[in-house]
Amino acid sequence: MVDFISMETKPINSEWESIFDQYSKINTWLEGLITDPKGLRYLKQLTPFDKRKQQEQKILRMRRFCEYLELPQNEFPTIHVTGTSGKGSVSTYISQILVADGLKTGLHTSPYVQVPNEKIAINNRPIKPSSYTQYLQELRKLYEKYNVEAEMKPTYSDMTTALVLWAFMKEQVECAVIEVGVGGRFDSTNVVNSNIAVITNIGYDHLESIGPTLQDVAWHKSGIIKPCSNVVIGETDKSLRHVFDQEVALKDAKAYYLGEDFTIDNIKHDQEGLIFDVHTLHGSIKAVRTRNKGTYQATNAGIAIFASQLFADQNNREFDESVIRKGVEYFSMPVRFEIVEKHPLIILDGAHNPPKMQALSQIIASEYPSQRKILAIGMIKTKDAKETLKHIASLFDVIILTKPDIIGKPLYEPHELADVIPHLNPQAKLFLVDDPSLIVQQSKQLAQPEDLILITGSIYMMGKVREYWYPKNQLLHQLEYQYDNKIN
Repeated sequence: MVDFISMETKPINSEWESIFDQYSKINTWLEGLITDPKGLRYLKQLTPFDKRKQQEQKILRMRRFCEYLELPQNEFPTIHVTGTSGKGSVSTYISQILVADGLKTGLHTSPYVQVPNEKIAINNRPIKPSSYTQYLQELRKLYEKYNVEAEMKPTYSDMTTALVLWAFMKEQVECAVIEVGVGGRFDSTNVVNSNIAVITNIGYDHLESIGPTLQDVAWHKSGIIKPCSNVVIGETDKSLRHVFDQEVALKDAKAYYLGEDFTIDNIKHDQEGLIFDVHTLHGSIKAVRTRNKGTYQATNAGIAIFASQLFADQNNREFDESVIRKGVEYFSMPVRFEIVEKHPLIILDGAHNPPKMQALSQIIASEYPSQRKILAIGMIKTKDAKETLKHIASLFDVIILTKPDIIGKPLYEPHELADVIPHLNPQAKLFLVDDPSLIVQQSKQLAQPEDLILITGSIYMMGKVREYWYPKNQLLHQLEYQYDNKIN
């Protein structure tokens, strides 16, 4: 999930119509690999044995397909990032620092918000639709040849990850920053040979697949640590330390812990975002600025700064302090506390699990204590609705409930969420809207100019909402004709 450039675009022409048509067709083919459009597999109860067998087959299937592709992941050094929260932000910060130092950098974040190109960014910009189409068409031909004799055929998830690695190889990136999808040990991205792993934190999310305990979650996430590599760990819970230490010892790796090997302090807020100090083995950097109001972004940025410094050490580079400041200050991600209107104040944020929602609620409560507030939210059933909503529901006067529009994920219907709200905020006025594309209009109709509207929940829903301000077709058009490989 990366930033886009100006919405000004060239006039639509026949060339673009052809590009868009081919782009749409190849994406339709890719989405056709989804065999469970309602996401019922996520709700199926598996025994621990069957769950582990499925996970082991997943990573084996991905490894075999990459071997057939002649190991595209080995063509560039990689920083691999996992964690319950913040992994997308940390990945983006790292990429921006590397780009600011002049490195051609591939960035993979997941899931995408509006267009699948977002998962394949070069120098923090999603690749052109025509390039995306070319790489996926190449991969499709190889996929179809491979499937003639393959015992385990690549899935939709496998293909999206393979496309990232294939595109980065074709683009000849000098380095890549790759965000894990779920967990780490058996995630399809764990075919990369990273010299640096990052574990942002450990929390209660995806427990049905990588739980049920935090120790289980930590074990899954520590699985991205590679032999003789470095790992940066942002989790400070001492009860989980032995999980990381065992993996580090097994892999003969070197671990660096937040609070011991690097620290972030002196965090302050101003009108433009955050200012904080970072202290690492390389010294201190004072008054680092990032244009985001969430206090947690100081931690994310600090983790990214230290991981970037380790990468520089490994590759005989030395980042000037100005490079780090530039990379961190101009952080930008869609639906990460994204302000899209000011009267009323409309904020988009993809807080989709309890830890993320708790952090978001703290910003809303501290920054906007007196404003009348309207909440619009939709969720998928792989998330704990009650635990997520309990952090945010009590802050709002009006709550609009909707559902994401996504293939392959189980959804909460608005009425199912409505059953939870009265226990958390009995005074709130409730509205149920089935179509997420209508919640912007509904929210604005209920708001006064001085009110706050927060639209949050599933990232899969946020893309539909964001189209109100940034139509997908225009985003793709601008990527095709204004692509400049430069950070803003």
